[in-house]
Amino acid sequence: MKNHAVIGRFVILSGHGKGKTTSALGMTLRAVGRGQQVAFVQFLKEEASGEHTALLRSPEVDFYQGGGGFVRGAPTPEQEAMVRKTLEASEERLLDSRYGMVVLDEILTAWELGLVSVDDLCKLVEAWKNHQECVHDWRGFGSGGRHLIMTGRAHPSLLRNYADTITCMHQDKHPLDVTLPVYRYCSPGIEI
Repeated sequence: MKNHAVIGRFVILSGHGKGKTTSALGMTLRAVGRGQQVAFVQFLKEEASGEHTALLRSPEVDFYQGGGGFVRGAPTPEQEAMVRKTLEASEERLLDSRYGMVVLDEILTAWELGLVSVDDLCKLVEAWKNHQECVHDWRGFGSGGRHLIMTGRAHPSLLRNYADTITCMHQDKHPLDVTLPVYRYCSPGIEI
């Protein structure tokens, strides 16, 4: 059989529905299962969530949480500084060949809030594109190329030119849309 070059993929997970980070976590799990190291970088999150705890337990995952918390109203100078620092950490990981996958969770939300520019996003995509290591595998998979995953509610149209896959999560129903007893919100493993 002929060898096929395995190149990395650029995936955007966006939309107002649930599941963007969860999908990125699933891809992380698959990559780790295939023997890859993963850099998982979170923008605008600071709480110790279930995924935070689990990722810190995995030696194959470099978990970086930029902090700053969710932005309500205008971003504070502290949040702006934390996003800039997280942007730098993202670029460092994209340039590090140890990682078979780099997840930039909520980076597109930071863009939507004006904390990250389109130029910043394009610079990261170019860094990813320019640091591809192609691996040949007769099956078409294996330790493969380097993948880039970006999540957030929206994405600039310019990124459509670069992305291999764009998935938009759509919300049909949410617990906060209707009156439910508070105990229905509190379920380990399921967030609202």
